[in-house]
Amino acid sequence: MRIGIVTDVHYAQKDPAIGRYYREAIVKLATATEGLSRQQIDLAVNLGDLIDSGPDDAEALSRAASVLARACARRLHVLGNHDVETLSKKRFLEICGQDAAHLSLDCGGWHIVALDGCYRADGVSYDQGSYDWTDSDIPPPQRQWLSADLAAARLPVIVFVHQRLDEPADARYAVRSAAAVRGILQRSGKVRAVFQGHDHRGACAWIDGIAYVTLRALGEGTGPDAMAYYTLNLAPDAPMCLRCFGEAARLSPPANWPHGRLEIRQAGGI
Repeated sequence: MRIGIVTDVHYAQKDPAIGRYYREAIVKLATATEGLSRQQIDLAVNLGDLIDSGPDDAEALSRAASVLARACARRLHVLGNHDVETLSKKRFLEICGQDAAHLSLDCGGWHIVALDGCYRADGVSYDQGSYDWTDSDIPPPQRQWLSADLAAARLPVIVFVHQRLDEPADARYAVRSAAAVRGILQRSGKVRAVFQGHDHRGACAWIDGIAYVTLRALGEGTGPDAMAYYTLNLAPDAPMCLRCFGEAARLSPPANWPHGRLEIRQAGGI
């Protein structure tokens, strides 16, 4: 099975700021989508922050989701904080044609889990800007759902989430209950890897037998050297393989990285 992944597109009709080229992001997304389509992926994953706040977030989201739809018939949208700066979660899901913000599905011999870290530590759900982006959590009811879902899973598991699960609770990009969530994943004995966005710099960590990979943002920078998208190749009898397309997608695993479990390769061309 092959999964295509983009993260932190930040499309909006507004001028560039803080290194993000909001208008250009839709062009870069189209290029990434064309590349993913050529790779004949089985599932396209948006890891969050598909849009940024702009004059008409509903229109921007509809356009960006339509572009991503060209990559593959089957798609999964993970909620990012910028997706709900002016939109409600309900409206975001309606536009993307998805039933829930946290969910699971079976695809190509793998169990895929999407988590929703767009909650404040006090349990209040992000909704139309009612949040601080450094205050992210996966609340107890969702953690209980995750435990039950993993207990019932009969296939190896891949997890997608916008915010980082591999950092200390007080880190700016981290989920406050990250340690509790990691414990659930580790105890299941089924989770092979977690893929995250949010932190545009990218990172790799290996914790308790699980790979945590933070993918780099598509919405950062301008021009052909600023492309970043990924494919994840999954097979029952071979190491997982993450291919990084575009110079801006490059990742540097730490010295203790188990390449026999998850290979990370820079792909030629975009």
